[in-house]
Amino acid sequence: MRRALAIDEQSLGPEHPNVARDLNNLALLYADEGKYANAKALLERAIAIDDKALGPNHPTVGVIAESLAEVMRKLGRDEDAKRYEDRAAAIRAIK
Repeated sequence: MRRALAIDEQSLGPEHPNVARDLNNLALLYADEGKYANAKALLERAIAIDDKALGPNHPTVGVIAESLAEVMRKLGRDEDAKRYEDRAAAIRAIK
């Protein structure tokens, strides 16, 4: 995953949606390993990229927001988790 991220950052640039996808995938692996702080940092970067590239109401942004909510809960940051849960719910409601 780290190699894919490095390749995409090099070839597509650090703000490309594919880089956000790679960040998300790596973050999910970190979360599975219990490395929530690492996952949080990557997910925050991923959501910032997709928010800018795809728009704040894109379904992909909602998926990342859901992942961020889960990580925030694991870190004991319930207010932040709630904020991301609300954002994800708002994006799902747009359909």
